[in-house]
Amino acid sequence: MKGTLPEAPFVSPGGQVHLAGVAAAAAGAAVQSCPKCGYPMARGMQVCPNCGTSPVKAAGADPVQKSRPGTINPWATPQEGSFCTLKPLPWQGEGIDHAPISYSGAQIALNRSNTDPNNQSITSNVQAELSYEDGAWYLEDKSSQQTTYIHAGRRMKLQPGDIIILGNRRFEFKG
Repeated sequence: MKGTLPEAPFVSPGGQVHLAGVAAAAAGAAVQSCPKCGYPMARGMQVCPNCGTSPVKAAGADPVQKSRPGTINPWATPQEGSFCTLKPLPWQGEGIDHAPISYSGAQIALNRSNTDPNNQSITSNVQAELSYEDGAWYLEDKSSQQTTYIHAGRRMKLQPGDIIILGNRRFEFKG
């Protein structure tokens, strides 16, 4: 519906959830739409927090103001590659298409509040940590019950000590 703003969250490196375009519009900031997904973005943002697209600067668009030393420009492009999204997949019969959640930074602590706030199976402490190193993303389980896993939907290289779950049985790999 025209005139309404989507509510796709943006998660900062500190783990705070933001409605970037909604907050910018509410604060009276000049708002532009992402050319790919239409998400509202504060004028000068260089990466859409909803889809990760870098909008093409229109002629006459406001240039990004440079920050003074010691300050952080919240609209600056994250370091190359240190941007990712997680899209919650619906449970069988749920019938909801969840919006992707955007994250940026070299290390991202994942917990209930910045992934799925109503899911009690995700810890409110740090469940897992995403880290970006040497051009690649890594996932590390940080939960006390060791309940963070990656679905092996493709061939994966195994390391000694990796845990494989088949059905409800855990197996430790050694090789």
